[in-house]
Amino acid sequence: MRTSPRLAIASLLLAACHSGMPRTGASPDYADERGIDRDKVLLSSWRPTTPQSCVVARYPETLPTAESLISTGDMPILLKQGGIEMSRGTALLSLKFDSTGHVARARVIEGTLAEDAGRVLEQVVLSAIQPQLPGREWGVRLLVDLDSVPRYRVGRAEHCAAVPTPSRVETAAATEHTVAGVAAGTLPSRSISPVAARTSTIKYLVAVDARGRVVEVKQVGVSSESAAFLDALQAHLARQVWLPELDDRIPVEAIVERSEQVRSVLAPAP
Repeated sequence: MRTSPRLAIASLLLAACHSGMPRTGASPDYADERGIDRDKVLLSSWRPTTPQSCVVARYPETLPTAESLISTGDMPILLKQGGIEMSRGTALLSLKFDSTGHVARARVIEGTLAEDAGRVLEQVVLSAIQPQLPGREWGVRLLVDLDSVPRYRVGRAEHCAAVPTPSRVETAAATEHTVAGVAAGTLPSRSISPVAARTSTIKYLVAVDARGRVVEVKQVGVSSESAAFLDALQAHLARQVWLPELDDRIPVEAIVERSEQVRSVLAPAP
């Protein structure tokens, strides 16, 4: 069932409150990834080719062992039942657990296995998952090295923030409008001598879906700008195309806090 746009921000904010989803700004659950050994911490050297900033999950503080995540003793039998016991290669899976301790995701995000074998491995891992203690949502990575005896490593998850696509990044910083109500992005046709100007910051919450489409834009707080200008600016934000938020390389819906700086020209009466 499609979520009503009118409820999108409220529902996403509620989901964010009950999950490990980071909000814009510093979060104790995530760490700056600059300077880390990606192959050791994330089990991958992958970086986004886009201007997205990424952070490393700190929770859980101590990484679980592979044996506590999956029944490693059952894996050879499950691999044989899945028909991939003779496969050779590696697969990096993103595992996520919900607040009840049940697995919510086991997705191959990187590896050398053929796509079909990767899909089978996802089902095998799901069948071998060990129940976890309830508490909060969390996720880790599991590297599976398929050989005569499978080997496993556990790493941390990564989160990349949603951002407007570079070709569509437009701000209102250079946009002047008169407080008298001239439409956004335009100036009066006749020449005027402004008597004063001010710069204000307008804050919004932008709901972005997993495909990078803006679902809803909601202004935060109050503004001294005209209602017509605020409506035009909100429509402008709604037309932007975004690079979606990545929850361990997987696109997800998100709430983004965004600020627009606007320079307002106070024009004399005609």
